[in-house]
Amino acid sequence: MAFPLRRTAAVTACALALPILCGCELLVIGGLAAGAGAGTAIYFKGRLEDSLDASLAKSRQATTAALREMGLPILSDKTHPSMARIEAETPEKRRVSVELDATGADRTSIIIRVGIMGDEALSSELLSRIRGKL
Repeated sequence: MAFPLRRTAAVTACALALPILCGCELLVIGGLAAGAGAGTAIYFKGRLEDSLDASLAKSRQATTAALREMGLPILSDKTHPSMARIEAETPEKRRVSVELDATGADRTSIIIRVGIMGDEALSSELLSRIRGKL
């Protein structure tokens, strides 16, 4: 009788650990930087998401300035009336993707992704520099 109980416990433990082992993490980062907005950045599956208290045009301008300041060459900068997508590259040839979507006259959502798996530290630094330029 003890064997089936141990097997059930082991299967249950594995099932509970599976999301952690597969990289399903959710990290809420509050107050990444002092500055515009009181948003809470969310880092999930390699993407850092937040909102900025600035228009799309100002957010785009701050993003390109921050990327240049960090020495990340801009590969593409596509802007439409309600969204922008900026692609840059790290010295290690990892792609940095920034998506900006206007959610109001003076409100823009931002999504930052570095490489395939994400880089929380670099994403957070970029967001901090963007906020500092708004």
